[in-house]
Amino acid sequence: MELSVYSKYSIATAVVGIGMLIVGAMIFGDVLFKSPEIACTQEAKMCSDGSSVGRFGPLCEFAPCPPIGIIATTTEEAVVVPVGCTKEAKICPDGSSVGRVAPSCDFASCPIPKPTNIDKESGMITGMVTVGPTCPVQRIPPDPNCADKPAAVELSVMTKDLSQVLQTFTSQADGTFSLHFPIGSYVIMQKEDSPVFPRCTQSEIFTVPARSTVNVDISCDTGIR
Repeated sequence: MELSVYSKYSIATAVVGIGMLIVGAMIFGDVLFKSPEIACTQEAKMCSDGSSVGRFGPLCEFAPCPPIGIIATTTEEAVVVPVGCTKEAKICPDGSSVGRVAPSCDFASCPIPKPTNIDKESGMITGMVTVGPTCPVQRIPPDPNCADKPAAVELSVMTKDLSQVLQTFTSQADGTFSLHFPIGSYVIMQKEDSPVFPRCTQSEIFTVPARSTVNVDISCDTGIR
């Protein structure tokens, strides 16, 4: 049976109305059940490598710190996380021990013996160790950043005829050293089994005065050219 024009119009209107109801329900449901966005507080947590992380995610937990020994990246630059040094120890002449220290993981300097019971038969040897050049090309006028720098270097106090090693010591990180020594004449030179560089110049023969101090500065060549 053929539908009248009015019936066809009523059916079309009903279909459109149902479609609009379905679309409206979908929009309403999306708005009703959508999870609200959470704004985390702007706190920061310091990591062991010196970097910092903030809060993120639905629970606003702190982001994990970068693992030690890999490169941690930020939005601005890459930061290299230092690797821990091995747990070795070196025995110093005074019986104490030192471990390896960052960033080069070289052994720390042994402690310099402190003067005790300085009397008329003894005195002090003090000085500073510097290394240079520190830049591959020397500039004219000289660049202050390329000046010789203090360094920790292993040295030996020898008899003046260089026949005997009397004491081996390491200058401090700031280059200074201080030794309590009997009066007499001596020479300071680089420790025999030291690396090729820095190569230190042997001192002139000097004399330790009674109850006084003699200053002996040592210059070392880094090999940079």
